[in-house]
Amino acid sequence: MPPTCQRPTAAISTARRKTSTAPGILNPAVTQSTIKQTICKSGWTSMIRQPTSYTNPIKLQELKAYGYGGRSPSGFELDHLISRELGGAPSDECNLWPENQKNSFDKDGLENSLKSQVCSRSITLAKAQWRIVHWPRFVRQGQQVAPEKRRHSERVLERWDAVRLARPR
Repeated sequence: MPPTCQRPTAAISTARRKTSTAPGILNPAVTQSTIKQTICKSGWTSMIRQPTSYTNPIKLQELKAYGYGGRSPSGFELDHLISRELGGAPSDECNLWPENQKNSFDKDGLENSLKSQVCSRSITLAKAQWRIVHWPRFVRQGQQVAPEKRRHSERVLERWDAVRLARPR
């Protein structure tokens, strides 16, 4: 893990969370003014995808750091908190976390919906990025999300916020 990223620790209080500041790392090539040439261009995200030879070792490291060590890696995917489709940094370890595959379909659907809204200019890129960082609030909006899914997702967000708050400025 890069020196600028720190592992979640129990010492970071959830009361110190800053939900108004989006955690995750952004790709500097993606801005509101470049979306037509980047995320809204067909095939762009596949051009910036990292190979599994890069991501598999990180996945194992992150599983251990998030308290899932000993579990089968096949039940998780190494996910971008801010997805590549929404301008997240493709290879920065501070933008990667182990996502339970049971939750991945909900988050992936939201990512696709938000990208479509950004590309049609119904919402801004910044608003979509904020929503994806706080994705448990927006999946299946209007429907009840299973409590165990919500607890897992909120726990991940709390840990992610703790990592971001612990990073040197």
